[in-house]
Amino acid sequence: MRAPSFPRKLLVLGLGLGLLGVCLLVLALRSQGEANRLEPWTPPTLETAGVPADPVRALQALEVHGDVPYCHPREQLARHSDEGEDHTHTYVPVKPLPGLQGHAERIAPYLGHPSEPVVYRAATLLCFIQDTQSRRALAWLASRYTCRGWVRKVVSGAGMALPAKRCEREEPQGGYALLMTPIPPGPRRSRPETLVLAERISKGEATAVREALHATQAMDLEQRWEAILALMNVSTPQGLALVLQALLEKWEEKVLSTRSRMGWNEAELLEGVGGAALRNVVERTGRTPEAVLVETVGLMPEALSRSMEGALREDAPLRDAIRRYAHSPEGREVTSDTARRFMERIKDN
Repeated sequence: MRAPSFPRKLLVLGLGLGLLGVCLLVLALRSQGEANRLEPWTPPTLETAGVPADPVRALQALEVHGDVPYCHPREQLARHSDEGEDHTHTYVPVKPLPGLQGHAERIAPYLGHPSEPVVYRAATLLCFIQDTQSRRALAWLASRYTCRGWVRKVVSGAGMALPAKRCEREEPQGGYALLMTPIPPGPRRSRPETLVLAERISKGEATAVREALHATQAMDLEQRWEAILALMNVSTPQGLALVLQALLEKWEEKVLSTRSRMGWNEAELLEGVGGAALRNVVERTGRTPEAVLVETVGLMPEALSRSMEGALREDAPLRDAIRRYAHSPEGREVTSDTARRFMERIKDN
């Protein structure tokens, strides 16, 4: 007796439906994977995003998201034997902060800011979000500034892979680290606009100093160097006084030292930009370094004249030159009370 074919057809139909379901599931998972893949992203213009161009205002705008720790991967030591001789080092990303979830869309546009402290602050906030938008934004940052040391730390801290680009050396840090770094000797060509900025400083325009100091923290390395040249190329004691005063006052420390709270050492003042500016004024005026420095101190507030003494701690030859200058006919003609007290203190120490 022949078996009925109906169950066989039902079985074939069931297998067919099952195979169709598997295919649909695979397609769905593939579509989901495509959706989750990081699409290329670039920050909008500051005007379009409503991001303040002024770095201080931009940092203040980011303060509404709260403060976060440094973002860098935590090193974890894994031991493979009881004796502890066999071990490996792994790096664990930071944990996301629930309070920042949903904020990436508002923070990401700040990565397009020309000021590095602003970009650093925004990137650190995004590091503790770790959603699709924050990852897209950090991926753009890593691709554009692969060799910036802090960028690599933040991207790794967020648990993301770094671009496959070999960096022979890290790109230099801005702010006080740049301003205090000894300047190599030798002629340098400046852009016309840089020389104009230096002339504005030389004429006593305080806003020009602020403009140059902001630019020492630019994301663009060439812009940083041009700002350094503007500060170095002052030609008058008045301009030199503005530069040294800004450095001694640790100008806008929150802006210039965003990434680290470095210990301040006045003795480094005359090794970096301050020393280069002093040498340039000496060359332009034809006077001695001690005469220029005494006149410059006379144009500064009394409190900062005392700070200048700290800057001379490691420069015994210049201190001795100031002592001799104080007894010279030119030194005795100095009329500034601040400068005269400065020379007296140098003579007595």
